[in-house]
Amino acid sequence: GRGDLAFYPRLDEMGKGPSAVHLRDVDKDLDPDLVVAESRNDTVSIWYNEGNGNFSNATVLPTGVGPVDLDVTDLNGD
Repeated sequence: GRGDLAFYPRLDEMGKGPSAVHLRDVDKDLDPDLVVAESRNDTVSIWYNEGNGNFSNATVLPTGVGPVDLDVTDLNGD
């Protein structure tokens, strides 16, 4: 909420069936981003933390097969 008994408008929502949720710094800005595996949508979605209490709209990545879990790591050291 906004602190005045009201809510901010909903900007985005998760899909039909989130199966795993992780907070990880995906873009290396030292702010934890929200990464969600959505098994019923066959996607992984990322909401980037904008560092001011807000998150971006979702970046949706198709997986082809319903993910049931995920882990986030830097595979190539960049």
